Parts: sequence; structure tokens; C-alpha cells
Amino acid sequence: QDSLHTEYEKDFADVGAVLAQQGIPYRIDEMNSCYNGGARDASDTYVSTLWALDCTHWWAAHHILGVNFHTGESVGRDGGFGPANYAAFVHAEDGQGIVMRPQAYALLAFTQGAHGRPLAVSTQTASDLNFDAYAYQDTNNAVFVTLINKSFGNDAKTAAVSIQWSSGGGAGDQMGKWRCHRMDLLQKDHDISAKSGVTLGGAEIGPDGLWQGDWKKAGRVKKSGEISVQVAPASATILRFSPR
Repeated sequence: QDSLHTEYEKDFADVGAVLAQQGIPYRIDEMNSCYNGGARDASDTYVSTLWALDCTHWWAAHHILGVNFHTGESVGRDGGFGPANYAAFVHAEDGQGIVMRPQAYALLAFTQGAHGRPLAVSTQTASDLNFDAYAYQDTNNAVFVTLINKSFGNDAKTAAVSIQWSSGGGAGDQMGKWRCHRMDLLQKDHDISAKSGVTLGGAEIGPDGLWQGDWKKAGRVKKSGEISVQVAPASATILRFSPR
């Protein structure tokens, strides 16, 4: 994942940074997990969820206007739908509704946590933990923080995260008076190779495209505004801070 961020930095320096300095908005028209329709057992698995969520947030924090992920299905001569491994959703084989691929949950999670303008985030993590954080503040002054624990496998670790706010007259000075709710993105077995069992806010997306996920109370916010939360391996947690 760190190597991906290095590639993002190079692309941003060549194009995005130049446009941003001139105040010109830009977007990425074609965003792939892999080329040529995606890689089976990779682009159509839960690992693509963590990648897409992190990728989208990274670019949003770098002045991008939007990202178009590849999706859709190919149509054969017989009129049937062919595979598209990078697709966020496909038609059900029985023709009844749609089947949400894991990557769809990344896009849904992004819409829950990316409200308003990006905030600067500084992280200090253990060297063996693959972790990133992103934050936003909306027009009602609510603050949203997305925490992504990308560690997986036998050596995966739960991230014990402590959030502290910088002072200076901003929202951080008031956080001790605010309430905090959380929403978790995870696969039930924390299996990055899984193609099902993904939930956001405790719910799956139904074949009708409807989702009933919800926020739940997070830990106690101290008077200083600090809060500590646990983020399971191969998962993400969205925190929402709002005035009481």
C-alpha cells in the first residue's frame, strides 16, 4: 500500500499539483484496481474495498474534483452479461436484482465519511502497522474521520487509535463538548480474499440497492476532545463528531 501512495504522489506531482496551484479543478476518468477488466480473485474481492476507500480518500485530500471507477458489464452476442471483475455491482444470475461486489461498499463508505472540506491529518503509527486516516468538516461544523487498518493475515493487528485535535480556535477546541458516533466497514471473517460477507454500519446492501446501515455510539470523548477507538484488522471505522 505504501508503494501505491508513492505512485499517487508521482502522478499528483506531474499533473494534479500543477493544476491545483492554478486553481483548476481536475478529476480521474478511469480508475482501475487492475487493467483489462480487473483481476479475478482480486478486483472482485474484499481487498478491492480497502484499496478503493483508501485511494478515493487520498485523492480527495489532494484537491481532486472526482474519481470515476470502472464498472459495468460486457454484453455477449447472445445478449447475456459477461464478467467484469472490477465492477462495483453486477446483475444477479437469476435476473432478480443486482449483486453488490465488495468494492461497492468502499464507495458507500466514502459517501458517509467525506462531507465538506478535507482537513489536514498527521498520523504516528507503529512500523509494522499499515494504517491511514482522513478527515473532513462539513458546513454544519460536524467532523468526520475515516480510519483504515489495512493489516491482514496471520500477523494482522488491531489498531488502538487515539485521536487528538490541534488547537487554534477551530473545531478541535470544542470537541470535548461534542458527541461521537461510529460506523464500521468490515468483512465478517476479516478475509481480504472474500467475495461476500461485507457490511457497512452493520448491514449489507440488498439486491434492490437499498442499505439499512446506521451509526452507533462510539467511545467517550474526553474534555480535551481526545477519544480512543479500536479498529479491527482489514477494516475501516468512520467517526462522526457533532455538537450536542
